[in-house]
Amino acid sequence: MDWLNALVLGIVQGLTELLPVSSSGHLVLAEKALGLELSDLSFEISVHVATALGLCLVLRNELGVMVRSIAQSGLAPEAKRRGRSLILYVLIGSIPAAVVGVFLSKQVQAVFHSATLTFAMLPLTGVFLLVTRWAREKKLALSPGLALLVGIAQAVAVLPGISRSGVTIGAALLLGVNREEAVKFSFLLSLPAIVGGALLEFSRSLDAESTVGADSLAIGSVVAFACAVFAAGALLRLVKRGKLEYFGYYCLVVGVVGLILTTASP
Repeated sequence: MDWLNALVLGIVQGLTELLPVSSSGHLVLAEKALGLELSDLSFEISVHVATALGLCLVLRNELGVMVRSIAQSGLAPEAKRRGRSLILYVLIGSIPAAVVGVFLSKQVQAVFHSATLTFAMLPLTGVFLLVTRWAREKKLALSPGLALLVGIAQAVAVLPGISRSGVTIGAALLLGVNREEAVKFSFLLSLPAIVGGALLEFSRSLDAESTVGADSLAIGSVVAFACAVFAAGALLRLVKRGKLEYFGYYCLVVGVVGLILTTASP
């Protein structure tokens, strides 16, 4: 993999991991366009870790409150309750995806690299995002029950073509959660999933030899980090303005185009 391919794949990973457009579908498109098969685990791990670090930068205030609420560092009582509640909600919301990962990982891996299935599922993400235009913002605060329901939505996103951020933000909005809180909770939920995926890939890479040079790893990682920061900020602004449905139209178009390209190729 040369530096240009690493640059493109880093951009795709950093943007689409957080934007509600399905990273798996766009990685398939990018690989087909570049004539690559992204099978180097060291590169996958690097860009995933970089994406997680970019997300940590965006969520630094929330993560800081969560850490300080455990460390007893003199937070105000309200902030301490907020931090501990967020920890509880993330733990609860992560349970469904963890269960799916433990018991259905082989089945998911078997279909994950199916380009046809990926593009067939992408329009479903699009339709779901379009439905959110009718969501009435009740400005509800998160609760254990709401966190679990959003977590179940995240578990569905193990399927290729289903956007994790799309279904979690959409589910939270349809449940009446405040727009800003819906986005930030989706991001917080995605951190354990991204890091867990990177750890799984690391365990699989121990006996594998990397074919990607250090320069390509560095370029892909730096670009993925920067794009993740940009994507997270942009998505937060768009959702606060009630524009999540725009991504729905995009997913419909990409899904249809991807299916045409996939079925037309020999």
